[in-house]
Amino acid sequence: MEPGDNVYIVDDLISTGGTLVGLVSAVRKAGAEVSGILCVVEKRSYGGAGRVFEATGISVQSLIEVDVSGEHSVVVGVNY
Repeated sequence: MEPGDNVYIVDDLISTGGTLVGLVSAVRKAGAEVSGILCVVEKRSYGGAGRVFEATGISVQSLIEVDVSGEHSVVVGVNY
């Protein structure tokens, strides 16, 4: 990664968003710009996408939203 590069972050799973906030910070510190974030699965009840937006100003797109608050995981949204 070089200063001035545009980076699109792809992650497999977002829960609390802490990893993505740190990654965006590292990319920006290196002088690159984050063009967007895509996660395959989002644990929606954990609120990570909202935390990432609050901390970075970048919306997280997710393909599948799941609820893991009960005994079983349930798919609650499909965005593809």
